[in-house]
Amino acid sequence: MRALLTAILTCAVCAAAASPAWSASAQEAGARPRRTTGSVAGRVSSSTASSAAAVCKVAQLAMPGADVGAKINACDAALGADKPGGEIHVEGGGTISTFVNLSRGRTLWFHNGTYTLQQAYTGNPSQDIQTELGMIRYRDGATIKGDGWNTILVEPPITNRPTVFAPYISSVLTNGGYFHGVTRDVTIRDLQIKGRQTVASNGTYSTIEIGNSHNMLVENVFLNQTTGNGITAGGSSGLSSVGGCGGQGLERECASGVRIVGNRLFQVQNQGLNVVNGRDVLISNNVIKDHNRLAGSNGAGIDIETNTVTDTAQLIRIESNMLDFTGSPQPFAGNGINVQSSGQAVYGPVDVLNNTLIGNTLGEGAVGHMVYGIFVAAGTRRVTVAGNKIQRTTNSGIIAYGTGHTIRDNELVSVGGGGNIAISLMGTNDSAVRGNKVRIERASHGASDVIAEMPGTGANNNVIEGNVADTPPRVVGAASKVNAHRTWATQGGRP
Repeated sequence: MRALLTAILTCAVCAAAASPAWSASAQEAGARPRRTTGSVAGRVSSSTASSAAAVCKVAQLAMPGADVGAKINACDAALGADKPGGEIHVEGGGTISTFVNLSRGRTLWFHNGTYTLQQAYTGNPSQDIQTELGMIRYRDGATIKGDGWNTILVEPPITNRPTVFAPYISSVLTNGGYFHGVTRDVTIRDLQIKGRQTVASNGTYSTIEIGNSHNMLVENVFLNQTTGNGITAGGSSGLSSVGGCGGQGLERECASGVRIVGNRLFQVQNQGLNVVNGRDVLISNNVIKDHNRLAGSNGAGIDIETNTVTDTAQLIRIESNMLDFTGSPQPFAGNGINVQSSGQAVYGPVDVLNNTLIGNTLGEGAVGHMVYGIFVAAGTRRVTVAGNKIQRTTNSGIIAYGTGHTIRDNELVSVGGGGNIAISLMGTNDSAVRGNKVRIERASHGASDVIAEMPGTGANNNVIEGNVADTPPRVVGAASKVNAHRTWATQGGRP
């Protein structure tokens, strides 16, 4: 084995190559990142020993076989499993058949090429369960990156086993459970993951599993027709540890300090971007286009959905995302944004701010591929839905259950219809609906009742004021109030 590793290290101590900087607008539907600065991919230079890092190039391994995964693991071992840091460079594409396990602080850099994840069933249940837990597993301090969207990883071929990246600790502790343990300080960025399965997965696992990681960034990743959930923050809350959910004391574990920003999802199956157990999570400036490629398991573009009462949903911000379902292959591709609860005693705040949600064009007869725009479920509290633009949903643009919400300054165009209210309050209490604008484009259709508390749901003690719509709001709660409503005529006409 020692002979096989003779050529592993390109130098005993080398400076890490500068990461190429990429520039792309998350709102540009088809744009690829543009290189703005950076060194030639894969070249490593050395300047000062103080900034040095060991480097291993997979292409230079004196190791037989075509399995890139096995060679990555050999590089990792040569860099020293007990020595954090170091870079592994992979070039030219190839097949990854062996699970990759990165050591602490390691950088795994895939340069441009197509890398096919080819793990298959072995017939051994204890081995096959590992395919649920990610083909590439990271530990604390890891960075996994590409050169941009021409770095392509092709998803595994097994139905319901779509996971590409996951925390290593989960595969050690779980063995068939769901992502226990805390991993810290991880970055995944600047690459594409391409789907290839033809059967929709069951929505249990995700292409990128963040698990209960803390201080993690997923940025500028292109999920292209992948068949699992897209990117999911949070795992099981079944274990407790000190600071396990980002606090100070002993607490049930959750994802914390997670940033999912500037990614693009095209025809991703099931739920797109998700939080199942998290505190202090930002989902911002992502594009979700033509959601749900396959029939059979449609889900929301963005989903806050805890699984048990012990899971956490606190300090979550969904901001400045574009969700456009116009070209979805499915007639009812799912909701835009879901905010849900499992009955937590402490919930929120959750902020849904300045997002654009499009179910279809405004042409005559256009059916909204997006079912509900923003769905705030029962048991939620302290949810703010503000500054969003919602167009041509099949059902309500905003539907809210729960308590203590603020729904303000949203613009809804041709949403609902056929008995579906534009902004529907279903058992909502102690909430404020202010400054929203609702209109129906003449070439399209929409809800005739624009803002209403629904009879028989227990909605009460809500303030509905300063909204603009041609139809006045309806309230049924004895303590609910309507103030200062304006029509488009009194507003000075439609935009």
